[in-house]
Amino acid sequence: MDLSGLVNAQPGDLSGAGDILNDDDVPFLEVDSVSHLETNAGAVLYQFTVSLSNATDQAVSVNWNTADGSATTADNDYVSNGGTLNFPPKTLTQTFDVFANGDICGEGDEDFDVVLSMPVNAAIGTGTGQGTIQNDDENVDPSVTVVFPNGGEILQIGTQVTIQWNASDNVGVTGVDIRLSRDNGATYPEFLATNIPNTGSFLWTVTGPASVVPEEYLMVVAHDANCNDGSDITDNVFQIAAPAASVPGAGAVSAFALGAVRPNPTRGATRIEFAVPQESRVRISIIDLHGREVAILQDNSFGPGRYETSWDGMTSRGPAPMGVYFVRAEGAGKLLTERLVVSR
Repeated sequence: MDLSGLVNAQPGDLSGAGDILNDDDVPFLEVDSVSHLETNAGAVLYQFTVSLSNATDQAVSVNWNTADGSATTADNDYVSNGGTLNFPPKTLTQTFDVFANGDICGEGDEDFDVVLSMPVNAAIGTGTGQGTIQNDDENVDPSVTVVFPNGGEILQIGTQVTIQWNASDNVGVTGVDIRLSRDNGATYPEFLATNIPNTGSFLWTVTGPASVVPEEYLMVVAHDANCNDGSDITDNVFQIAAPAASVPGAGAVSAFALGAVRPNPTRGATRIEFAVPQESRVRISIIDLHGREVAILQDNSFGPGRYETSWDGMTSRGPAPMGVYFVRAEGAGKLLTERLVVSR
């Protein structure tokens, strides 16, 4: 304001100013949380609201960005986004949009975050909101049981065996994978079948390499239409063994016999002959001096005839140390042994 019309006074500073002091607090910014059903396909809009705790005559701005939670952009659960919200003076709310992606996979509720940062003319109160993608798909895993092989079997390379399983699901099994482990169930890198119909059986021609002791497991994985998987493995290890070759011989075989073991001594591979007089189950194995079975070469049914199998000098713990071993043959009610020396 200005003074004028002075009487009995000398003029000085005739202008003054009046200040209206702001007694309002710095506003706080808060972002809400939003939930929606996922749907089976397409984009779902999540609109978030950012609010100021009180009005201000100053322009306010704040940055926002999305962040992965259990929902991730890598899995295409939602679309990453971010930007800046501007509040004109006296404006209390602004909104921004994030889009989630619907699918048919029953995977439980998932969430992503929206985070406020770098406010201007305001402070951050509730700076993180959550977008919840509510699952609306069936999420029950199929039930699976492996029937064969289920532990203890010895399968010969080159023979055909029927893998058997039972699998069921409340909405139906859409496909089955069959996987093989050759390292006692530590890994299952070998797919014998992928996404085959759930018939309960699969004819497999057994493939090598052979193992000297049982160390194979089978896994059957069943899938349903909602991305749910169920699996089962054999109850115990089974073995994949090299086949025994038929050896032509003169005359009929009259008795179960363990024939030539050569070379003996051996530094590596050893050929072992045996004879079977009638249909019998035969087990050929390598025994150490402590009576431990360190390698199983055959454990199958054989018809009458002469056969040859081999041992490559390997045990479950690696190459057999130098020393004395025994070839043991069991069949037709008999137990036969032959001394074998391993040298290096």
